[in-house]
Amino acid sequence: MKKDFSLISILLAVPTVIAILILLTIGTLWYRTTKAIYIENISKVQSLYEQTAKNYSKYTIDNFIKEINEDIEYAINKRKEKDELELWKTFKEINGKPLSEIKRILADKTFSTDLSYYIFDYKGNCIFNPFDKDAERKNFLSLKNAEGKEFIKELIKLSKKLSVGSIIQKWPNNWHFLDKKTISRNGITTFITFNNSQWILIARDDLAPLEYQLKQKWIKQLSLYRYGEEKHGYIFVAQLLPGYKSTCFGIEIVNPNNKAIVGKCLDSNVKDKCGFLYRKKYLSDILKKGYSFVEYCYKIPGTNKYVKKISYIKLFKRWNWILGTGTYMPDLMTMINDTKLSMKKELNHIKTIITITVTAILLSVLMIYKFADNLVHGKLNTVFKDFEKALDESRLIKNKNFRIKQLKRISDNLNKAIRKFKLYEKGYLESFANILEARDIYTKGHSQRVAIYAKAIAKALGLSEEQQDKIYKAGILHDIGKIGIPDNILLKPGKLSENEYEIIKQHARISYELLRQIEHLKDTAEPIKHHHEKCDGSGYPDGLKCKDICLEARILAIADIFDALTSTRPYRKAFSPDKAIEILKEERVDQDILNKSKDILIETFNSMEETKTSFMSEELDEIRGEIFKVDYMTGLLFITTFVKELREWIKQKDKFFLFGINIVGISKCHPPC
Repeated sequence: MKKDFSLISILLAVPTVIAILILLTIGTLWYRTTKAIYIENISKVQSLYEQTAKNYSKYTIDNFIKEINEDIEYAINKRKEKDELELWKTFKEINGKPLSEIKRILADKTFSTDLSYYIFDYKGNCIFNPFDKDAERKNFLSLKNAEGKEFIKELIKLSKKLSVGSIIQKWPNNWHFLDKKTISRNGITTFITFNNSQWILIARDDLAPLEYQLKQKWIKQLSLYRYGEEKHGYIFVAQLLPGYKSTCFGIEIVNPNNKAIVGKCLDSNVKDKCGFLYRKKYLSDILKKGYSFVEYCYKIPGTNKYVKKISYIKLFKRWNWILGTGTYMPDLMTMINDTKLSMKKELNHIKTIITITVTAILLSVLMIYKFADNLVHGKLNTVFKDFEKALDESRLIKNKNFRIKQLKRISDNLNKAIRKFKLYEKGYLESFANILEARDIYTKGHSQRVAIYAKAIAKALGLSEEQQDKIYKAGILHDIGKIGIPDNILLKPGKLSENEYEIIKQHARISYELLRQIEHLKDTAEPIKHHHEKCDGSGYPDGLKCKDICLEARILAIADIFDALTSTRPYRKAFSPDKAIEILKEERVDQDILNKSKDILIETFNSMEETKTSFMSEELDEIRGEIFKVDYMTGLLFITTFVKELREWIKQKDKFFLFGINIVGISKCHPPC
């Protein structure tokens, strides 16, 4: 039995099928385009990770050099305090005594303590020299040391300003042979004026033994230092030789990965396993500019496998040490593969959105066919045209224009599909923000709140609903670029270094590069890129001034700062909304926008429910934060944290006991150890 079809059903079926095919085509193209963009971004992420690895290696070496310098200065300052106290005791012992008795006391102290004593007058004449009697009564005012400085004249000039003090100088190694090469003994010159300010009592403390102790201390610390998930990261150190040759430009003094070469000469003509003269490359660089980035083949610690390694090497001029560290490419690829997995999950989200959207549209079409016989041909076309326009403009169908009950039902169902589409789009965008906020518990809900505040500001400025939605999307995604920032920088509990802050600032540019290539989101790329710009041009990444910053970016900047001020952070409590507005008035934001929106910002804050994230607890974040302070295997403090706490105990001047245990090979130990 044949089934009859009404003309209106046939006319409705054709455009409906075409519309579904177009939607499926658009959805497929959207998925494929997004997938292609993600694949392209993988190479960018890899490049970014490589650059980040280089930056981290540079930070590690620079930080160690900084700590060594601080340790040297601290030790020298403590030695200065000790020398000044000892000199003062000696001064009180000899003051008022005849010169012959003074010379006897000073000679005894010179050959029984760490200090060597001298006396000079203000004209540069030597009154007492325990090592060379012939030097006495001679004038050394114009004598120059290895640095070309007239050190006696320099000392006299300083003693006329300060009656007591100390200075680092190079003095003679042997007073019998006074030339620039021999006048090079580095030490602390401590002085005090006496005998009616005509004489200068000098105590010299040779720094060579102290520097030797410090070098041995840091050689031991650097030999034990490891980092990275696989503990492949280590520091290698070589002593650059004066007047070196290519066959022996330095002596290896620290190399945990190849202990066999410690104490041996380094030959710049040696090639790595890939045939590259890597030592020649980094030696040339550090002699020209003090540092080098070099790629070469090297053995993975604990194995005989040679892989590509990227290292940063720097010359520590104070000790003529060459320090270096690097990242093995297999370790880097592990992190990159984790990022690939995360991106693949996002592609699956897009696939789900497309599937649900198409399903919702198909269900709506089935409902339309159910009532097709009761629809008027002209009104039916109007409904579908309005539906297509609503999809393009991201709004709902205005069903009040339809007086026929059935048409209103159809438009209601189509609006449900549009709402679902917008809902899944919103969920898709918020999932990006959640991925980022899952890494840092203190930013939970931040992106959502910024989006709400930004939309409220846009509404206060009288912008259209379409513009408000655009600004809302930008608010949700404004920090998505932080996905490219390493945990050791993003989650660092202390103050960021200059290099770390430069890396953090890259998140705006990363956000822009990720979003500008996604057709549906590219209109949010520019506002997100410039939401950290300042009206005076001091912002980043492009240093734009207010007139050159787009309106959406200026709105985002206010919303972002307002939420940061009204949110609790590890280092302070949240400000009240009124206090936040006062602070914003002093910030370099668009004050005209702030004045027009300050009331709605406070109102929105007071009416907003607390945003919560359920995917990570404060306890988990606290545990994760311990990786910056405590070794996970032994429960002991890392050396930097340990030294910091130890210095705090020393400052308090309380008595305490310190026990040290050095266990070789503990990382290889397993139960029942």
